[in-house]
Amino acid sequence: DNVEAEVVIKPKAIADIEKAVKEKQQQIDNSLDSTDNEKEVASQALAKEKEKALAAIDQAQTNSQVNQAATNGVSAIKIIQPETKVKPAAREKINQKANELRAKINQDKEATAEERQAALDKINEFVNQAMTDITNNRTNQQVDDTTS
Repeated sequence: DNVEAEVVIKPKAIADIEKAVKEKQQQIDNSLDSTDNEKEVASQALAKEKEKALAAIDQAQTNSQVNQAATNGVSAIKIIQPETKVKPAAREKINQKANELRAKINQDKEATAEERQAALDKINEFVNQAMTDITNNRTNQQVDDTTS
């Protein structure tokens, strides 16, 4: 004769938040253009949004409020992105320096066409290696080391 409420709305809302967090964390972790430092900032933002969403669900009193809290939480989680400033800036720096060197080599009237081409080939080789290194660099410091 003991009647209890069937509790399903809040657990489902919590599961929706957990699923969104797991998917977003995987996306953050897989971001090749973000350094570990940039990913960490995004992960911290994700943890804060998760806390806010779970607190809102916990405080909700009606099914409608729970559903709204879950919807708002999932939306806030989905827009979190790791910054991708360090690697693109490093690539730009490498390209800019390479273009300056190419222009200087092409203006060198003392060098033969073959000598200029050999120098340009070396620059292209350097640029390709630097771009590969930047992609593989994991931290801001590693990227800085590659471009200095």
